[in-house]
Amino acid sequence: MEEKPLIIILTYNERGNIMPLLEQIAQYYSGDLLFVDDNSPDGTGDLLQELARKDQKIKLIRRENKLGTGSAYRAAFAYAAELGYSKVLMMDADLQHPASAIPRLLQEDADFVVGSRYVEGGDASMWKATRHLISCMGNTFVRALLGMKIRDVTSGYNCTSSRVFHKVKIEDLKSKGFIFQVELKWRVFREGFVLKEIPISFSPRLKGKSKFSPGIIFEAFWRVLSLRFSR
Repeated sequence: MEEKPLIIILTYNERGNIMPLLEQIAQYYSGDLLFVDDNSPDGTGDLLQELARKDQKIKLIRRENKLGTGSAYRAAFAYAAELGYSKVLMMDADLQHPASAIPRLLQEDADFVVGSRYVEGGDASMWKATRHLISCMGNTFVRALLGMKIRDVTSGYNCTSSRVFHKVKIEDLKSKGFIFQVELKWRVFREGFVLKEIPISFSPRLKGKSKFSPGIIFEAFWRVLSLRFSR
């Protein structure tokens, strides 16, 4: 069967990053892109809508409210399943995920591939020390409680095959924020699929504001505990 990949990118106030992001992606990938925009006040959705009119490979789901990462990914995966995409790659809009890793993420022979900052060859040294420490501690906490062996459990740069997202019921995942990425990996792990990490170099955000907040840490802590003690 011919491969039909889709890249999913969630946006909220990322207007200044869209054109540089598309330019970077175009160097390594020529397939379909699906943006999910949660009614960005800065006009990100308007820009994407105009770009989608000009380029049929750019797809857009515009939502009326800010409904969260988990909800956006559930909508995107439903779209991918309905249109029969063979692989789905998830990356951020903030230019922190290197587009150069797209070919390997798509071509790697594994059910679920993780762009990892914490395996040999990976790098997150450009992060501020506090953020780096929080990330390392979070990964250690998640691995200890959930028993997963991969080093970068919290990575948002991932690629999954259609057999995974057809078997793992994405619509049943409960997480609202960034912890959705952890819950997804845990479900994949629990279903017996193979997860593989490839090294990436994480870049600093140049435009826009980070969505990271204490609320994200709070949800992550309690959600991981609930996953640990769920059936």
